[in-house]
Amino acid sequence: VNSSRERSLAAEIAFSSSMAPYIEQKISSRIRVVDFCDADSEKWRAYAENESGPMALIYRREADLLARAETRIANWADHSFAVSADEAAILNSREDKSLDVGWFSNGVDTEYFSPNARFGTPQSTDVLFVGAMDYRPNIQGVINFAETVWPVVREAFADARFTIVGSNPVPQVLALSGTNGIHVTGRVDDVRPWIAGTKVVIAPLKIARGIQNKVFEAMAMAAAIVATDESMTGINAPEGTAEIVQDLQQMSPLIAGLLDDHQRRRSMGAAARSYVEQSFQWANAMKRFDVAFKNVAD
Repeated sequence: VNSSRERSLAAEIAFSSSMAPYIEQKISSRIRVVDFCDADSEKWRAYAENESGPMALIYRREADLLARAETRIANWADHSFAVSADEAAILNSREDKSLDVGWFSNGVDTEYFSPNARFGTPQSTDVLFVGAMDYRPNIQGVINFAETVWPVVREAFADARFTIVGSNPVPQVLALSGTNGIHVTGRVDDVRPWIAGTKVVIAPLKIARGIQNKVFEAMAMAAAIVATDESMTGINAPEGTAEIVQDLQQMSPLIAGLLDDHQRRRSMGAAARSYVEQSFQWANAMKRFDVAFKNVAD
């Protein structure tokens, strides 16, 4: 890159704490902006709380080291952001913190993720989970659901089908396929036919940071959703847009009720779609970023 081109750049933007060191060195008046997305250190702290022995110590050490790194990055960045007010509050609560972390929300393409969009033939199933199946919180959530919640649903609906859609399913997840009405697809080219063809979308995560895009996408597709409160963090879903539980076992009667009530599924899906359209289209979601970035640039 020649020097004249370097001078033409107004800012450098890094996504996540792991990429931030690449822009730490200040170049003339160029603005350095870091999008943390999540307070990622808290994920490792949650891992530590769910482990025992040496791994708990390792995860806790990683959480502490990363928290210190996040604070240092926030203090040298000209401006930094998190994905929600909750995540920003965590980063701003740290000791030795001198500069405030702002926030702007994720969004969703409501034209692409729409029940009226053009996509393939809906894939019929009763209950659906969508997510990368080599990601630890997804793995734990799906396995816990399959072991504790799904058998109760199957007692009420003996022919009910549970489909797990997502790339790179690990052996523990693959082992579920073909048992008790469970099907694991692996990666699919388009998740929309699966969301459109299901009766209930679940989000059973107990460890979750930031905002779950898979929940946004299901809401935009007017799906009926049953989720843990951790899975809904940062979305602030109004009553009637999703069924939200604090304990995983609370999911089974809610799922059973929705499987038996087509009209309620439609009503919940319509409310979810409307909420996303009003609050989480990208143009609206980026307004905080645009305003704050303009203030920094000026």
